[in-house]
Amino acid sequence: MSISESKLKETEIYSLSTLQELRDQRFRLGFKFYVFVLKESNRTYLFDASKYIENCIRNRGLIRNPYTRIPTTDFEIHVSTMESPDFQLYMTKETLLTYPNHLPIHWNDPDVPLQDRLSLMVKYAQFFERTHPHQALQTYIEAAAAGSTYAKVWLAQKYSKENNKELAVKYLKDCLEVEDLSTSNLLACATLLRKFQEFPLALEAYTLAAKRGDQSAIASVITYLEAGAPGIERDVEEAAKWREKLPEAWRSSPMPLFFKHLIES
Repeated sequence: MSISESKLKETEIYSLSTLQELRDQRFRLGFKFYVFVLKESNRTYLFDASKYIENCIRNRGLIRNPYTRIPTTDFEIHVSTMESPDFQLYMTKETLLTYPNHLPIHWNDPDVPLQDRLSLMVKYAQFFERTHPHQALQTYIEAAAAGSTYAKVWLAQKYSKENNKELAVKYLKDCLEVEDLSTSNLLACATLLRKFQEFPLALEAYTLAAKRGDQSAIASVITYLEAGAPGIERDVEEAAKWREKLPEAWRSSPMPLFFKHLIES
């Protein structure tokens, strides 16, 4: 079902040109555009769903027509995307009121702060991980593209478990670009990059963690610089600088002994 041009022209709240203008604005920002299709007294009213969705959910589907101010429960949600610009039925009221089906409408509102939108995407994906894994995956991919650290880490782990090197390395590299990525995640990324024999990237991850003072990361950096690896040239002088950051008692020790010390301590 689609919203016909004639129906759009009949609306009292949005004209066809207004809807197209709003839709094009969303498209330029990379968003989908959702509209309420409100039916009242044999007439159809259309308005931006993202502006009314919170009240709709809070009031269990009761919507007050912003034009007539009459409360109504007879509505549908339609959507227009860059791939399919014609407005198509997205969900009915009953579907909308089933959690978390309304969340995409929230995160496709450019007025919602980015971190809030990313949080909504992750909540939605987490909800569907077991019941609709493909839907969850697509949402994680969308969230990662929008900047979600959680989604990037999740995807890196997923593709690593599946031994999908191309996609695993892609998201591992994305993780390394996150300034506030936790030290534990940096070390996990380094381990996975070693698994895929991406040694220069593994060294990059260890170096980022080492700069925060992580002793195991410092030892790993020293190991790479002293022994070298595919794609990494030996640099004894740089390794010596990193050894100065170790506890004095271990500065001259072989790194395998220091790793053993860290595990036992």
